[in-house]
Amino acid sequence: MFKLSRTEIKNLATDATTYSRGLSYYKEGRVKSFKADALEGLYSFDVQGNQVYNVTIRDRKDGSIDHNCNCPARAKVPASTLLQHLFIS
Repeated sequence: MFKLSRTEIKNLATDATTYSRGLSYYKEGRVKSFKADALEGLYSFDVQGNQVYNVTIRDRKDGSIDHNCNCPARAKVPASTLLQHLFIS
């Protein structure tokens, strides 16, 4: 499973406001489910916003991370899931 610091997660968010909102989502317990395929480096989260959003995070072999989310704010929800990952791993 990949390891990220809080600073690295902040850098993935588009700005401080987006990171702060993602942190609020994490603290409010909005990350509802988590599935992992560590062999593939693929992680999936469901996050409760105005609706349930799905976030997929891929840990690439070169150390980079890709994320995709069906939410309108494409960085806030992934930030919350990465924070959840940081504190549960």
